[in-house]
Amino acid sequence: MKLLFAPLKGLTDAHFRSFYFKHFGGFDLAVAPFLLSSEDEALKAQREGTSLNVPLVPQLLGNSAEGLASFSRLLKDHGFSRFNLNLGCPAPVVIKKSKGAALLAEPDYLLSLLEDLCERSALPFSVKTRLGYNNIDELRPQLKKWRTLPIEELILHGRSARQVYKGEVHREEMIRCAQEWGKPIIYNGDVTTLKGYEEIVEEMGKLISGVMIGRGIFYNPFIAEEIRKGSSLPNEEKRERFIEFHRDIAGEMGTRPKSFARLKGLWSYFTHFARIPAEELAKLKRLDDPALFSKETEKWVIKTYPSRRTISSGRATSSRRSAPNSLGISRE
Repeated sequence: MKLLFAPLKGLTDAHFRSFYFKHFGGFDLAVAPFLLSSEDEALKAQREGTSLNVPLVPQLLGNSAEGLASFSRLLKDHGFSRFNLNLGCPAPVVIKKSKGAALLAEPDYLLSLLEDLCERSALPFSVKTRLGYNNIDELRPQLKKWRTLPIEELILHGRSARQVYKGEVHREEMIRCAQEWGKPIIYNGDVTTLKGYEEIVEEMGKLISGVMIGRGIFYNPFIAEEIRKGSSLPNEEKRERFIEFHRDIAGEMGTRPKSFARLKGLWSYFTHFARIPAEELAKLKRLDDPALFSKETEKWVIKTYPSRRTISSGRATSSRRSAPNSLGISRE
């Protein structure tokens, strides 16, 4: 089963990926957040600013086959062998421009765009999309026509665009879409724990060929490694490796006000890993000293992932030691 590192605009850029893949592993492929046709410098940063141990696939966003095809030639010139087409972004700024998931509401135009792009593109491409724009039953009828096109792969997020990232992931509809597509899909949506991953694989079986993980890498940066291993990593290892990673990225991002603000933004997601209560996170974000901010956030990581020596000293009971936490990871 392939594991794909998801593109999260504003989060998993070249800078973040370079640090993440220095400290964590388990992924077969990384998809970069979408580029726009006017962002030639951003394109270079995507390629040159990452020293990954996994292949990198750039993502494009657009509603013009001509523009996307032109960009595909630029990608080819930069040494890429394929790209991913974003038909799933639900961000209001994207929707207003009739891009991303907004195209799902225009099935005839979208089909024409895909047909034209398949003819014009200099590179093969995959599609990342959702179950629909307003409702979760909108994509399936479109797949009857999409499946005749030479689209490399279908990455499917199990929500409608209207849901954004809230509400349930509709696995039953994903199963129906996979059956309509006629080929295994890549599953995407709320993969945040090893247990959750195992449930998805058990339920969907041969209908999926891989799983894409997005916010799960912030909820548990070790998730791909734990999936490969089939069990959680020891507390000591998780604590020490995360702190090493954090000191690397915080040392880089604490040097400029904008970068420090972005580091605080990352902790809106890492708070799930360190299990920091919302009110405590709000206090941390009011800190103006990057060094103090890093020190205080690391204290939460140490508290959340105690060593066995700490547990045996009586600070944690044996019942707590064996109980899984909210991420499904054993405290052992």
